[in-house]
Amino acid sequence: MLPNEFNIAVTETLSQEVDRMCNLSAGIYDRGIQKGQTEGIQIGQIETKKEMAFKLHDEEGFSFEKIASLASESLATVQRWFAERPSVAK
Repeated sequence: MLPNEFNIAVTETLSQEVDRMCNLSAGIYDRGIQKGQTEGIQIGQIETKKEMAFKLHDEEGFSFEKIASLASESLATVQRWFAERPSVAK
């Protein structure tokens, strides 16, 4: 492609450098995928805790303090979840 389309001579050194750049970009891509998966799992875990918190509060009458203890979260975090909770139509 380089020689035909761009009139660039491909030397052994250039070929090695292109291979190296491709390997580096593949590594960066793979790390990005891994980071995204890790963040997705963490978000899923938080969402599960929120769902549990809302259910325990709404159906069982648990206090924010008890929910925070069960979810291993701070009281401030649990209070924020409820403050940010979308309105539930009844």
